Amino acid sequence: MIPDIKIVIHEPYGGFSLTDVIVNKLREMKSELAPGFTPEYRMSYGWLHPQEYESDGIALRTHRDLVKVVEDLTTELEGIDGSGKRREKEKEMLNGLAVKTISFDIEIEDHDGAETVRVYGCCS
Repeated sequence: MIPDIKIVIHEPYGGFSLTDVIVNKLREMKSELAPGFTPEYRMSYGWLHPQEYESDGIALRTHRDLVKVVEDLTTELEGIDGSGKRREKEKEMLNGLAVKTISFDIEIEDHDGAETVRVYGCCS
């Protein structure tokens, strides 16, 4: 069995970027991602990350530190009562970001010695 992969996605319309809360948490934990968040990557709608971790690239979205911060903030939001207050905090903390888990399996098929690889997966 192949280990699951966790990935951060932006669920609503509007595009992928990180909030000030997420960037500050990455800085606090001294993540290897933190040095990339310099002023030129701060946009009016949120933070982007430099070229080596393109904002829509898999390296950033699956980075263990980013996944952990988004999961922790999601858990923190679960304890907030009141839909209006929760929506306001969600926008400030996550702004539509969520962690999805990709589960997959690989099967090698043998056809008289010639092998092919099949990949089966799903996302939750």
